[in-house]
Amino acid sequence: MIVRKIFSVETGHIVRNCSSDRCKYTHHGHSAKIELFFESEYLDNAGMVMDFGLMKNDIKAFIDMMDHCYLFCSAEDEEFKNFHRLYNNRWIELPFIPSAEMLSIFIFRFVEQIIRFTIFTNGERGVRLKSVRYHETDTCYAECDKADAMRYTPERFAELLDGITFSDELSAGMPENLVKKLGGTAVPNPETEQQIRP
Repeated sequence: MIVRKIFSVETGHIVRNCSSDRCKYTHHGHSAKIELFFESEYLDNAGMVMDFGLMKNDIKAFIDMMDHCYLFCSAEDEEFKNFHRLYNNRWIELPFIPSAEMLSIFIFRFVEQIIRFTIFTNGERGVRLKSVRYHETDTCYAECDKADAMRYTPERFAELLDGITFSDELSAGMPENLVKKLGGTAVPNPETEQQIRP
């Protein structure tokens, strides 16, 4: 069974080395739509793969970090990076060019880490992130699955984390449970009242 959750964010970036002069020489933004697909062979105590309400906690907190945020590559020159650090409260410095393809991988690896270190408490079993679609515009998206995420990023998630810097505002606003999960500490979901026994 597969379920899908959609999130929306407003982001800005520049995509170096691409064919479009508008994209590679000009700062620009997108109303991005992010689709997360989860799968499992099992259903929980409510007959769900994973409750959509649970996706509004740490997963939403992570994706919300990208909202009204400027994304830039650490390979940019220092003047460029310092400008964005100085004049933006919300920015993420990434060890890659922030194309739709690479952002789908970035999101996949982080959400996968959140799921891996979530202790499910309502009978969920075998919940996996199947894929991420990052819609940059209404007419184009990039989709990443597990094989893509492992192919284009370091095998160890910690190595990817080491190359990413979040602005002070983003770091300070990160919920404690999200920090723990990204750091590799398992955190249980809240217990769910069982009203009936099917």
